[in-house]
Amino acid sequence: MPELNNTNTNGQTPPEGGQPQTPPQTPSGQQKPQGGQGGQPGPVPYDRFKEILEAKKSLEQKLAEIEVERQRAEEARLKQQNEWKALAEKYENELRQTRRQMLATRIAQETGLPMALAERLQGDTEEAMREDAQRLAELLKTAPAHGVPPSGSGASGGQAADLASMSPEEIRKWAKENLG
Repeated sequence: MPELNNTNTNGQTPPEGGQPQTPPQTPSGQQKPQGGQGGQPGPVPYDRFKEILEAKKSLEQKLAEIEVERQRAEEARLKQQNEWKALAEKYENELRQTRRQMLATRIAQETGLPMALAERLQGDTEEAMREDAQRLAELLKTAPAHGVPPSGSGASGGQAADLASMSPEEIRKWAKENLG
């Protein structure tokens, strides 16, 4: 009689009793995983668990380092951007001041104001500065001359004294007569 081969399709010999064991199947026809209870996978060997845990910790550490580096780069970018903004504002202010000074100088020349008064012109627009310059020019034309009268016209109508050629006594006498 020929000898029967007691191996199943998996290459395993069936347990005693003659019937090969097949893994339990789900209602959809798929095999249930073997191992733990209630369809749970079986226990993981400690060495494999330790290896996976160390890999996880290593990845978390790398992620934290990347986040710190990204945050530093973002801070540096923002700092540089703020420096550029501050620099741009500085140069815009300087440009605005220079343009205002040039406008004030031009208006002062056109209205006949002395250059010393050009920087004192007030107003935010050219028209306002022009009006201010015209008012100043009118005040300068109508302002009475204060100070020492020109030579030859004394307070009492007398002659101007040549103080360099006079003695102290003559200067006192002249001052008493002409200045009161």
